Amino acid sequence: MQLHRLKWAFAALLGSIGLLWLLATPVASLTGGFWPLRHSLIMLFGILATASMSAAVVLAARPVQIESWLGGLDKYYRLHKWLGTGALVFALVHWLLETVPRKLVGQGLLVRPERRGLGGEEGLLAAWRPAATELGEIALYLFILLMIVALWRRIPYHWFTVRIG
Repeated sequence: MQLHRLKWAFAALLGSIGLLWLLATPVASLTGGFWPLRHSLIMLFGILATASMSAAVVLAARPVQIESWLGGLDKYYRLHKWLGTGALVFALVHWLLETVPRKLVGQGLLVRPERRGLGGEEGLLAAWRPAATELGEIALYLFILLMIVALWRRIPYHWFTVRIG
């Protein structure tokens, strides 16, 4: 019964985020060919990675209001682990969708569409894109490293706990 609640909580969180994304996404970007669909999927997987990691961080704070509903600390930890692993998978897919088509364009296997000029706020934000891309890639590598450290059984858990008082 408790495992059913964990699966439901995991699916409800990701499903609601995905549904909200779908409702906010213009139909043209889903039916307009590879490049608009790729852009939409990059956004979806970035949002799912961020939402999963945010929920995992909230669970790491161990709010007692949810602990009993999830069935105790062991189930709580399992959901935290699922969310962290999901965040890693979503971040990797996000990164692959961003990088692989660019490499295929560089090799001449894909043709990049013509870029339209950005105006207004997008033009201002476009100046920050290279820094955000670089920072995001570094964060992904650090996240992969932290996931390996967290899941490696030879590293004691108590190294990561904070003692208050």
